Amino acid sequence: MKTKKELAAYYGVSVYIITNWLKEIKEIDIKPYQKVLTPKQIKILIEYIGTP
Repeated sequence: MKTKKELAAYYGVSVYIITNWLKEIKEIDIKPYQKVLTPKQIKILIEYIGTP
């Protein structure tokens, strides 16, 4: 599991940008207060955005 902050550092963007990306991906079904993403959610994010 990774936090939004860790993902932001991985992609080289701000947490705000990561949050906006996650809002656009309906398959992830992330809650507004959720700070830690599950491995399944991370896999969907990487499939949608790609690796940095």
